[in-house]
Amino acid sequence: MAAGDIQLEREVVKQRLETLVHLQEYVTMLRDSLQDLLGRQTTGTWSDAGATGQFVALYRRQLRSLDTELAQIRTQLNEYHAALHANMSALVSTDADVQQRLLQVAARLNASPHGATPPPGVQDSAPADPSSAPITRHVG
Repeated sequence: MAAGDIQLEREVVKQRLETLVHLQEYVTMLRDSLQDLLGRQTTGTWSDAGATGQFVALYRRQLRSLDTELAQIRTQLNEYHAALHANMSALVSTDADVQQRLLQVAARLNASPHGATPPPGVQDSAPADPSSAPITRHVG
């Protein structure tokens, strides 16, 4: 996967986070409208005569149920937003850690006259000055 692919994925995640925020705002607007509608369901709005009272009671109950469901949806959207944001932060942190490690490897390679260094904690067996290395001949 190329670095551009990761950047593209970050942009997609940012767009998804923005979408979740817009959905949260929309659900909040719906709940506000619903609460306003519930507030207008008074005895002055409806007659208590006959079946109207039963209808009004059922209607209010349904409006309250819908409000509860919208509240649950908003809570889920908040949880999704927090989880996606945390995942993106972890991805960025992991990318930064990998980048730092790659920079350390590059620095070790650049610092070595042979283009490689032993792993940390292992003594370098190559002589510091190649001209001081013992010369061996194989006679065949």
